[in-house]
Amino acid sequence: VPPAVAPRRTARGRFALRGCLASLRSGDMQGFGYQITLASYSSSFLAEHEARVPKWVDALARECTSEGVGAIIAETLATEEEEHPLHTERLASRIASAGAVEGGLIISGTEDAFSTLSSGADLARVAGWEHLPIEGAAHAVPLEKPRAWRDAVKGFLAKP
Repeated sequence: VPPAVAPRRTARGRFALRGCLASLRSGDMQGFGYQITLASYSSSFLAEHEARVPKWVDALARECTSEGVGAIIAETLATEEEEHPLHTERLASRIASAGAVEGGLIISGTEDAFSTLSSGADLARVAGWEHLPIEGAAHAVPLEKPRAWRDAVKGFLAKP
């Protein structure tokens, strides 16, 4: 399932999203960069990479516009309405009912602020797929825990 509307968020995730949207509305890409970084990565990852974060934020602010990023977020993350056509559970249900995919794997970080672990498990259940939580990762699992993510994907793909 592509990035889409999260089925459920924690209070932290809702506040993080509000902060990101407020920064975008005011055209503050630096503020948005720090907000999204704080919300997307675990505390341990941020501590390990703290010296690099300002460069990441500067690159984001230099290369992206608040209008462009805002449009993407408005279509993919800004609502939890189940009627939204891009709601993840709606997409998963459509994929499952169409028989378009025989199997899938939902990987969730245990420290994800944007989506709860139960959301990942529910999404996998709706689609008839597997769910694998990755301990200590937040929303950006492939960046935070690349070996665990790679091993999970390789293990899934190696199944008959």
